[in-house]
Order: sequence, then structure tokens, then C-alpha cells
Amino acid sequence: MATVTVTDPSSLIARLRSAAPRDTILVAGKFGSVNLEGIRPDQTVTIAAAAPGAAHFEQVVLNNCANLSFSGLQFWPLAPVKMSKRKLYLFTAFPNCAGIEVSKSLFRGRADSDDHPRWSLADWNEGKIGAVSTAE
Repeated sequence: MATVTVTDPSSLIARLRSAAPRDTILVAGKFGSVNLEGIRPDQTVTIAAAAPGAAHFEQVVLNNCANLSFSGLQFWPLAPVKMSKRKLYLFTAFPNCAGIEVSKSLFRGRADSDDHPRWSLADWNEGKIGAVSTAE
């Protein structure tokens, strides 16, 4: 079991591809949107914030992944969410994924969601995004 820290999306993806079962990858920084495909360790690999509030993602999409645990991460879009007929989510795991866990994480429609009582209708529409989907 190894513990390493990464600070950008490409390092995260590279480390996940080479991770051994029960490794922990600590993340710190802004990761934007991250797509993970075909990452299937034999046992759980944990992706966790290096410290509280240290890791922000705009979106994570998993396709054909397994045995990944995400903990202590923050998720919200940095730009208004584009209107779509399809429901959008901050974290998506397609049905071909298994053993995916998300815990102790913060999901927001916008960075200023603590101030939602003052939002206008336009503000609500700009922050219209779901938190987690495990079936697309």
C-alpha cells in the first residue's frame, strides 16, 4: 500500500493507471473535469483530499471503472451550467462500473450556494446540476 499526492488531472490519471490495490492517492488543487475510463484495480484504491477543502473538481465521469473510493472532495461547476435536455451531474458512474464509493464530499450547484436564499431564478437555472448519478 502506497500513499502519493498529485496536484493535477494528468498526474491523477497516470497514478490511477499504475496504482496497486489499497493504494491511496491524495489530491490537492483544482482538477476541473476528469474522465476516467477502464481503471479497474483488483481491490479498492482511494482518492482522497490531501487536507479538508484541498481538492476541487468540476465534474468526474467514470466509464468501465471498478473499486475506486472517493473521499473528502469538493464538487461544483466554475461556470454557469449550460441548459441541456439531458440531466447533468457533478459525479457520474456509468452502469458498467462496480465498487464505486463517494463519501465525505461536498456537492454544490455553484460556488456561492451558501447564499442560495438570495438567488434569482436565473441564478437557480445557472446552478441546475445534479450531484451523483450511478446509472446513465
